[in-house]
Amino acid sequence: MKLRCPSGTFKANQGDEACTHCPINSRTTSEGATNCVCRNGYYRADLDPLDMPCTTAPEPPTDQPISPAPAIPSAPQAVISSVNETSLMLEWTPPRDSGGREDLVYNIICKSCGSGRGACTRCGDNVQYAPRQLGLTEPRIYISDLLAHTQYTFEIQAVNGVTDQSPFSPQFASVNITTNQAGKRFRRGSGERLSCRAGACPSVLTKDSHLWSDFFFERLLMGSVHP
Repeated sequence: MKLRCPSGTFKANQGDEACTHCPINSRTTSEGATNCVCRNGYYRADLDPLDMPCTTAPEPPTDQPISPAPAIPSAPQAVISSVNETSLMLEWTPPRDSGGREDLVYNIICKSCGSGRGACTRCGDNVQYAPRQLGLTEPRIYISDLLAHTQYTFEIQAVNGVTDQSPFSPQFASVNITTNQAGKRFRRGSGERLSCRAGACPSVLTKDSHLWSDFFFERLLMGSVHP
């Protein structure tokens, strides 16, 4: 007679193999379990194996204290914004705690707040993001084609493979900026305007000192923004 797995252990398939202890942050609800369920506040992605520990969703990038929601890890720090006319460079450091997973990425949410104190609204499709707006694997982004003399709020979300299963909204750090006078933009050698739609940015740029500052040009060439 085959023994049922005791509480705290599981066996995915019936057979002679030994019972396995529940992974970290998971438990069984009865004897003879075929899997261990995650404890409250911990999750497993759909493609995670049954013997993988349950993990949590990451906290947001931020440079200011935030009261974390239950079971959500700490946030990235030191958000830095650099405005040049109607373009923006954002950089930050990764979260102190990514939720115990290695699939951490960042999403950028852009909100335009006009020139006064009116309500903010999502930015339109005209705003350009390099290398892309969603699923960033590096803690930096270059944003262009913003409106001149306009207040913006940018939210930097830190998410991982189980964020969608969390009952809490993705945590984020926010930064407020105001653009300056609109100017001309980087151009390719042929004079064609730089386009970064759908993450497709030209890898070769030329410099026109009358159009852009040395600071932004050097940051691009040094790899702060990856095409």
